[in-house]
Amino acid sequence: MAIRRSHAILLGLAVALATAASVVTAAYRSDLDAARERITQGSEIARTPCGPIEYASVGQGPAVLLVHGAGGGIDQTAPFAQEIAARGFRVVTLSRFGYLRTPLPPDASPAAQADAHACLLDALGIARAAVIGVSAGGPSSMQFAVRHAQRCTALVLLVPLAWAPQPAQRLTPPPLAARWMFETAIRSDFLYWAAARAWPTLVLESILATPRGVLERADELRALIAPCLDREFRRLSPVERAILYIGAFELQAHPETPFKVVVNEAVELGKSYGGTGGHKFVNGVLEKLAGGLRPNEVGHRKQPA
Repeated sequence: MAIRRSHAILLGLAVALATAASVVTAAYRSDLDAARERITQGSEIARTPCGPIEYASVGQGPAVLLVHGAGGGIDQTAPFAQEIAARGFRVVTLSRFGYLRTPLPPDASPAAQADAHACLLDALGIARAAVIGVSAGGPSSMQFAVRHAQRCTALVLLVPLAWAPQPAQRLTPPPLAARWMFETAIRSDFLYWAAARAWPTLVLESILATPRGVLERADELRALIAPCLDREFRRLSPVERAILYIGAFELQAHPETPFKVVVNEAVELGKSYGGTGGHKFVNGVLEKLAGGLRPNEVGHRKQPA
């Protein structure tokens, strides 16, 4: 009897595991099919000497090559491309090596990717272009400017993944979970999907480097920021917009952090990554916002000694 009972338990567990695996597989395939349908709308495949490259082109005017970062392919930069195109440019977006419908070649170095950028421009009949490299798109964008300087009319880097010398003691090893995301999960559609489903905050904070609260409160934060601006929200640069979102979140959600610390950190980000004078704009907006969110603290700081 005991043996039969054990066999029944094991059989039940096997059936339960098989059912769970079937449900998970069905959900994964459904999500993947829906994502593929969404991201392939409007994109094409260029057959080039550097291999097939997924791309899209929007607008008319001087050419701009927009190179995406981690966490997405051609779909990541599509909204940004529309904004630039509306200002009189032809914007070409692409999926880098290993993203979406662009295969991962044996040599996926930034230099090889830069040569692929040139191959794509050749296929589209574009002689020269300005290049905008976003985050992990920065290395190949910089390599393009070096290796194909005569074809690069301008180079713009937004929060680029770029090496800078730092004392060893300042380098903090990433948490084990973040290392797993970068070294393992990001190479697998299934593992990345599973992580996004089971632990979305890990994906947001490691791959996208975005505090969870910023996304959860995005609409609320935008409503707080908008009255403090001297221009339409949509006319903010992507860098200024991101800094203001983070600064507003810190002011609202973390009262234990002095408002001057929040403002100063945002200003330093503006100096490092924003346009000329952008840090002054960020400073003014966040100072005004702090006055509304923390009137007692701001008022106390402004009182004469």
